Amino acid sequence: MPSFANTLAILALALTGVNAYKFHYYASQQCTSQKLLEDVLGPDQGCQTLDSARANAGSLIIESTGPVDDPFMVVLFDSIDCNPDTIVGHGDENGGCLKPDEGRAFHSYQVWDLWE
Repeated sequence: MPSFANTLAILALALTGVNAYKFHYYASQQCTSQKLLEDVLGPDQGCQTLDSARANAGSLIIESTGPVDDPFMVVLFDSIDCNPDTIVGHGDENGGCLKPDEGRAFHSYQVWDLWE
């Protein structure tokens, strides 16, 4: 069940017409084990650093809360500051199960507008 904060974030983004993504974190690298956590993130929220529970997730699925033909891409980083030199993955609502590159982890992520 979504938390009050997640529900409020989705509602706020929907009212402003901004697209957002819901992140579903899993323990395994195949997105098949127990779902650990959920987050909602939009393009105007900047770089988000992950706490240890999220950073140690084996994989995640990204779900759009808005139109699917949007210009946004979720970019995942091994650094805590969304340094482009540390990209370990990227995807959108059509990306399926995402996992970090071998031997690396998700430590931060950001939604990029590809049309900017």
